Amino acid sequence: MSGIVGSKFNHRGSGLVASYGTDGQHMLSAGAGVSNVFETVAAASGGLDVSDVWRVHTGATVDSTAPYLTSNWERADDVGQGSLGTGMTESSGVFTFPATGFWTVNWGFHLSHGGGTQSRYAGGRGYISPDSGSTYTQVLEAGGSIVSNYSTTWAQNFQGFAQFDVTDASTFRMKFGIYAESSGDFWANTQKNSNFVHFSKVGAT
Repeated sequence: MSGIVGSKFNHRGSGLVASYGTDGQHMLSAGAGVSNVFETVAAASGGLDVSDVWRVHTGATVDSTAPYLTSNWERADDVGQGSLGTGMTESSGVFTFPATGFWTVNWGFHLSHGGGTQSRYAGGRGYISPDSGSTYTQVLEAGGSIVSNYSTTWAQNFQGFAQFDVTDASTFRMKFGIYAESSGDFWANTQKNSNFVHFSKVGAT
């Protein structure tokens, strides 16, 4: 005979009695003739720990001196946009990471020239520093060219990606620079992502 007795139940025909377990637990079989047991299953892990989008809100001039983007950064804050987790901090174009771990960086932007101006090479670079900015190493290149005829402004979209391990959040830094053979414009807007940098923490160190 099988049946429930208090907080126990009897396995039909086995003579074994087992407890119900608690909410969220799974019943596991230990084999024939052995009482089943309940175990709490760990919650599934996955997804991003941090997702944070920044952009330059005011246009800048690009030329062969490859200037760094040191001002006019803002977190994307339009309707529907937001950040996940503890995001980046920025000062004079230098970004500080909030936590150690593996990070990805996606950078998208537009450069343009007026009619008759061309650049055989143009784009942007991303640099990281493990020592609070004492030394920087380039980890990202988004390069191409810009061509135009004599009557029309031409723009080129650039995309760059990097992944790296932030081993010490207190000293890790990142900054960005743009360049072009001829003088041109870096597109920016404070109401939409004409340019953007997407920082994502994708896993632990």
